[in-house]
Order: sequence, then C-alpha cells, then structure tokens
Amino acid sequence: FYMMNFTPQMLTFWLEASNVSRHQFIQEFGLSPLVYVPRLPSALQPIFSILYVLIFILALAGNTAVLFLLCRRKALQAPSTFFVCSLALSDLLISIFCVPATLLQHFFTNWLAGEFLCKLVAFLQVTAISASIFTMICIAAERFQGILYPLQLQNGYFPSHAIKMLAGVWLAALVIACPMWYAHKVEVKYDFLFDVHYTCCQEIWPHTWQRQAYTTFLLLLVFLVPMVTMSVLYGKIMRELWGKHRVHDVMFQTLPGSEINKITRKKRRAVKMMATVVLLFAVCWAPFHLVSVLYDYGKLSLDPDQEFLVFTTVQILGFGNSICNPVVYAVLNKNFKKGLLA
Repeated sequence: FYMMNFTPQMLTFWLEASNVSRHQFIQEFGLSPLVYVPRLPSALQPIFSILYVLIFILALAGNTAVLFLLCRRKALQAPSTFFVCSLALSDLLISIFCVPATLLQHFFTNWLAGEFLCKLVAFLQVTAISASIFTMICIAAERFQGILYPLQLQNGYFPSHAIKMLAGVWLAALVIACPMWYAHKVEVKYDFLFDVHYTCCQEIWPHTWQRQAYTTFLLLLVFLVPMVTMSVLYGKIMRELWGKHRVHDVMFQTLPGSEINKITRKKRRAVKMMATVVLLFAVCWAPFHLVSVLYDYGKLSLDPDQEFLVFTTVQILGFGNSICNPVVYAVLNKNFKKGLLA
C-alpha cells in the first residue's frame, strides 16, 4: 500500500483484521515513522555536544571579559569602545540563548521550552547577527573618517554620536528580525502509526515565496551588501595607511618623524584588528547564508538526514564566531591583553 493514502481508520481495521499488534505490523512491513524528526548520527552526537559546550563557555567568558574591561570610566571616553561593546553584547546573546536552545533541540525529539522561547531564540539569532554586522559597518565608517578625514572627526565626533548610531543599529536589527517571531511556531504532530506525539519548533511560512524572499533579503541586507561596503572602506583605509603619500600625516607636521611613525603603527594595528574581526565573521557565517538560500530554493538536493547534518554544521560554525572576537582582541591589542591578564 502507499503510506500517503494510509489513515488511522485503515490502520485500526488492518490491525483488527490481521490480529497483530502495532509493533508486529510495523516490523512485518519494515515501516518508518510518518513524522520525520531530524537527529544527528549517534557517532557525531558526542562531538557536536562538546563543540556546543565549548562555544557556550568560551563565548560567555570571553565576551563578559570584554564588557568588563571596556565598561570603565576611562575606556568609555573613546567612541570605538561602544562599538566593541555592541559586538560583545550580540555575541553574548548568541551564546546565552541560541547555543543552549539549539543544543537541546538537536538532542531531544521534542521541543521542551515552549512557544515563547521557540520564537525568542530565532528572533534573537537574527537580531544578534544583524546588530553585529551593522556595528562592524559603523566601526569601518568611523575608522575611514578618522584616518582619511581626521579633522572632521575631531571637530564633530563624540561618544554621544556613537551611542546614537548604536541605537539605530539595534533598532534596525530588531525590525529585521521581527518576521522570525511571526514565522516560528510550536506544532504538535501525531504519528498515528507509532502512536507518538512530537512537539516541534519550526519555521512555518504561509507561502514558499515568502520564506524565499525573507532569506534572500537577509543574504543581501545582512551579509553581502555590508561585506562589500566594508571591503571598499577598509581597502581605502589600507591604501591610505600603507601608501607612500599619506594625507593624514598633515595633522602631525609639527611632530618628529618617530612620533608620526608611532601613531601610524598604532592606527595600522587597530585597522588590522577590526579587519580580522570582519574577515572571521564572513568566514563563519557565509556557509550558513549559502546553505539557507540553497535549501529555500530547493537546490540543496540532499536527503533529510544529510540536510540536517549540513544545517547543524554551518550553524555551529556561525555560533563559533562568538568566541573569535575576544581572541582577536587578546592577540592584536596589547592593552586588552594586559587588562585580561590583570
């Protein structure tokens, strides 16, 4: 028979007519569950569980340290401090809410956290990713203006401007993430063949084109366009700092050559650090965006178990970005390294 035409009434009739138990019936025909519940292969479960736990611990400790070291009176005098704190806050949202919830979802057949958390986790993931990349654009713009147009920055840029920019960043991120609150729902699915109820947290859209449109929108607005913009800005910054004729040295004409070189080296280190942050973000989240688009447009061409494994892999790679920034700061920023050791 064809399982798509099989109904609970037919199953009851068959069991009574054949005088067999449900288990015997399933065993005799070698039937699979009617409701697919994605699970990781048993051999990979310990590996992924260790990775999730490590990301949670390291991201929580590293980004908490960043906020602790930067949220001091002296550090808060620099506008760039607010941007770095914004990056740390978005990474904390990922580590505190998304990593544990995703871990539980991968290792249990039922969603245990209720509908509110089902919506909240997906909503916060998109919010955090959007806030991170928009914050990095602000950092790139601030570096660009400070290095190529230092007089304008000195005359009109204060920490209050950074706070206003970040307020706009987080407001935009919340607006972009709103559809996830609408699309994510908890559904109870009944497998009448195995007589089992499954509680699932899923992304459900009324129409396929809506899901495709939103995924494409995220790819463009929250990844490709910001990456191209930052590539252009950092390209011009690097040409300015590493070029033979640097316009920004006009500001320091009264300083000796050694002091100018010292200032230039300091600016180069800061640019290298933030460019590394952007590059790591791109490496970690590009596979997730690519797989999401391929899946929504039906181009992934994998069976359900393979799709789930691919999604889990690219998602944990994206979550891993939450531990990258503190490591970059510790390696490339001497002051942060000293404060961390203290």
